[in-house]
Amino acid sequence: DIGKPFNSVGLQTFLTMVAAPYQTARVAFQLVVAEACQGNEPQLQPLPELQHGLANLLQNAMQFAASRVTVYLEWRPDFLELRIHDDGPGIPPAILDRVGEPYISSRTAQGGHMGLGIFIALNLLEKTGATVTYDNLPQGGTATIVTWHDTAALGIIKA
Repeated sequence: DIGKPFNSVGLQTFLTMVAAPYQTARVAFQLVVAEACQGNEPQLQPLPELQHGLANLLQNAMQFAASRVTVYLEWRPDFLELRIHDDGPGIPPAILDRVGEPYISSRTAQGGHMGLGIFIALNLLEKTGATVTYDNLPQGGTATIVTWHDTAALGIIKA
């Protein structure tokens, strides 16, 4: 199609490329596509805000994971959600509602981490229309949920 940008890439390929620099032999990385998906896999433009924002979230998940990071993908027309699950220690309840604020980190005492990476990632992803929320998983670990209810700002190209 002549109207399609040359730099579009499938969602799974994009996430694999973004996660690659942070993968280690210690942590398994997996993408899981929900059966409830509607339509073809989204093709998107690799916007810098999207790339850097998701890279930061994936890097963070892989740093905290004990052995596994799984990204669950679900899409429908005008909706896309990524659920990044890690099997790490989870987020301390005292800061769970404040994750993403600058200077809020569970690692502040460990080498001066100040939570600025997550703050920047959230701001970049918000520019693409995303909302980002965090939750602790019942079995341990963290769920980082990135949701777009309007994929137009994301650069989604309808297949």
